[in-house]
Amino acid sequence: MEDILDNLNESQRTAVEWCDGPQLVIAGAGSGKTRVLTYKIAYLLRKGLAPWNILALTFTNKAAREMKERIANLVGTDRARGLHMGTFHSVFRSILKASSVQRMSILDNSRSRTLLSSLVERYYGRLPQSEELTDLSALIAKAKAAGEIPDQKRFQRLLEDYETYLKENSLLDFEDMIGRCLKLLRRNPELLSSWQKRYRYFLIDEFQDINREQFEGIQLLAGAAANLFVVGDDDQSIYRFRGADV
Repeated sequence: MEDILDNLNESQRTAVEWCDGPQLVIAGAGSGKTRVLTYKIAYLLRKGLAPWNILALTFTNKAAREMKERIANLVGTDRARGLHMGTFHSVFRSILKASSVQRMSILDNSRSRTLLSSLVERYYGRLPQSEELTDLSALIAKAKAAGEIPDQKRFQRLLEDYETYLKENSLLDFEDMIGRCLKLLRRNPELLSSWQKRYRYFLIDEFQDINREQFEGIQLLAGAAANLFVVGDDDQSIYRFRGADV
């Protein structure tokens, strides 16, 4: 264990060694937040926690892959095998897919932009520019994740048609994956209990950029044990336009 801890400064080592209950680590840019998260997982594995009992969440799949590689270098490939690491959307999608009997497809970026273009043309009488589609997608995501719907009748009708299209075509967009998973777990206590028994320790990077729905999902999975380790910097929030709530 010392070969891991010796690579940390005093503050980092304190964060890594403390393992009971919820833990919030606030640290500025360049202070080693991701390093602490990586070493924390390695420390938990060295203490005997099974890799499949750990769920780590990041904001990009690339970051998750790089972190998993660093952990494997610290504890060995065999000990790291089975770690579940990924973005909020990919993790909740996998839970939803494994738990639900209903077949749903994901609305990909190309189909989303085609749909939004047709809706803009219908309600605003013109074809949108590319950046407008990006802004509209973010506005819809914020409305669904945080419930912040602009007081504009045309946008509200556009959103209603957008949701109707998804429902009629058995589609989920990225925000639906989390919301639908939450509803499923809340309606099925036995199913929720099975996931709570699987995941015993939760770790979140860039905690300042999660939204309320994502936090509720993690709280639900963490349950009463609340073994939740989060790392962030409230001065570095970049996803407020999509509903992030520091």
